[in-house]
Amino acid sequence: MMESYRMSLGVYVWSSVLVEYVVPDVPLIDFDGKKVYGNNTKDKNSILFGLSQSRLVKVMHCKFAKEGWVKLNQNHEGDDEVK
Repeated sequence: MMESYRMSLGVYVWSSVLVEYVVPDVPLIDFDGKKVYGNNTKDKNSILFGLSQSRLVKVMHCKFAKEGWVKLNQNHEGDDEVK
């Protein structure tokens, strides 16, 4: 369900987990840079708000959507192996 919700926010928001966001060395002043930053932030927000407290603590320190999504998938795979 989380993946479907995030895809509904738009293809560019969803792409935040496909392409690693790189923080620019200079302040964001151009429209495209701000848009990419905004999409990463929206996607990260959608991930965090869709988690239970126990899963949230595992990824709340992640700065970028892709980093959190990868960590969640790794933890989920580990949970499946334990059960």
